[in-house]
Amino acid sequence: HVSTTTTKLIENMVSKVTSLFDRMHVLIIGPGLGRDPIALRAVAQIIIRAREVNLPLILDADALYLLTLEPYRHILQSSKNNDGVVVLTPNVMEYRRLEQAFENEDELKKALDGVIVIQKGHHDTVTATTTAARESSMMMICEEIGGLKRSGGIGDVLAGTLGAFVAWNQILASKNKGGSSHDWMVASCWSACCAVKKATRIAFEKKKRAMTAPDILEEIGTVLDDMASDVDSKL
Repeated sequence: HVSTTTTKLIENMVSKVTSLFDRMHVLIIGPGLGRDPIALRAVAQIIIRAREVNLPLILDADALYLLTLEPYRHILQSSKNNDGVVVLTPNVMEYRRLEQAFENEDELKKALDGVIVIQKGHHDTVTATTTAARESSMMMICEEIGGLKRSGGIGDVLAGTLGAFVAWNQILASKNKGGSSHDWMVASCWSACCAVKKATRIAFEKKKRAMTAPDILEEIGTVLDDMASDVDSKL
């Protein structure tokens, strides 16, 4: 049983976020979220609303935990409109929990149909998950060498960088300058992974074991400029 007060609290949280949808190119959910049941109920509704209007989603950290809970396991497929971009960013343990939450691999694939999954690790693997209903699939592996230290917050940096690349993709698509297709989106996610890996390596080379996530953020701008210059030189 959910009290009237709790229901109103959830509705208020959902309303505050969804009222900003028309100003967003992408919505990132997870970093700093926590696992409060009331917050998770609100997040579930926000995800459904975002899917209904094709707002791209980046789901990280505790948003991935949400997907392992029985009431929310099929939430990504619960909307009438399931064509929008959804990117999941699990590390090894988070992906294992997703696997364990479903009865078998087929059920997991059905729940993640059309979703882009980035399995973070020594090499980040970007996969556009598919079922038999979809004709194509795509996988890209980021082999960029990262730093030698695992620091708290690197996943948050990646989530933010992914958000920027996904937003850029959407903007280009809206101007008919490329982007929007599933393959383009996978390539965008791969580029974001490579950028963060490279920034992490540079930050580690400078700070060694004292490196923290803000040090990586400081390198992102220069890394993106270098990547853009590299692309331009090959055109």
